[in-house]
Amino acid sequence: MSPISAGDPIVVGVDGSGVALDAVRWATREARRRGLPLRIVHACSVLALGRDWLREAAELTGTTVDRECVLRIGDARRNLVAESARAAMLVVGWRGLGPGTQVTLGSTALHVAANSRCPVVVVRGRLSGHGRVLAGVNGAADAALAFAFDEADLHTTGVIALRASESGQPPEQDLTSELRDWRQKYPSVPVTPLLVDGSPVARLMEHSGRARLLVLGGRALRAGTLGATSRALIRQATCPVVLVRGSGLTEQ
Repeated sequence: MSPISAGDPIVVGVDGSGVALDAVRWATREARRRGLPLRIVHACSVLALGRDWLREAAELTGTTVDRECVLRIGDARRNLVAESARAAMLVVGWRGLGPGTQVTLGSTALHVAANSRCPVVVVRGRLSGHGRVLAGVNGAADAALAFAFDEADLHTTGVIALRASESGQPPEQDLTSELRDWRQKYPSVPVTPLLVDGSPVARLMEHSGRARLLVLGGRALRAGTLGATSRALIRQATCPVVLVRGSGLTEQ
């Protein structure tokens, strides 16, 4: 069963930046593949400018996806978190335009990722759509693995389940056992368990260069905060990053 709610829209936030338009392109492809509606949202204080940005974003989606554009007044972070309560997933760019249309690095993406009630996709890096889905697995990671396998199945690719340890590798059979049920649920999805020494950030960064998507668990979302691992990868990964609630990427 898909971890994505059937019928709920994919919500994408836009702010007039080029990175936000990349987020629209990614969200449009995903909505089209999943057969879900697309909801393009902008929150602002200048209505005319917001309408222009929504119009520009809508033009990118083409005619093969059911879409709506929504203009909100007020703080973008608060509005996007509210949208997440009725979204299949929430898509944002890794950086955007701040006050005075200056580029700001990731404040909205970090806040939304920490507080969203649905999976959050932070669009960054290469968007070719090639490569396997990379899942960071430390601790209980059911929700992250559910998303990773569903995404791989949808796009006819495989999953790399990576566990990194700075204090020696954990037993291989533990990771193999954790993946056994997912292999049975998704028999057509190739799976590669990968146990490596070193920093989770460094090792996930290294492998994100060949991935279509990096999926992280959301243990650190409690209390509206993100751990250092999630924050670093949102800012540095070389492919889009997904944060999924209800699972456990160990944070440091």
